[in-house]
Amino acid sequence: LAAIEAARGSFAEAAQRVNALTGAGVGYRQVLELAIGAAADIHAFYDALVPAPCTTETLQVLSVDGKGVVIRPE
Repeated sequence: LAAIEAARGSFAEAAQRVNALTGAGVGYRQVLELAIGAAADIHAFYDALVPAPCTTETLQVLSVDGKGVVIRPE
């Protein structure tokens, strides 16, 4: 929540919003550290989105049940 609110505006505003929503009593520096901690693994997050190349050992699995497919009677 702190990282999301920090992205919307200042850290001071984020601290006020987090305190209003949770009653946690976090301060400016705590929000700053939480936002930095949340952003620390952003490169690993985006690297995980890149699919690895397929090998001959990779299985291709299909599921075909025909649901939702309109079939004409003729």
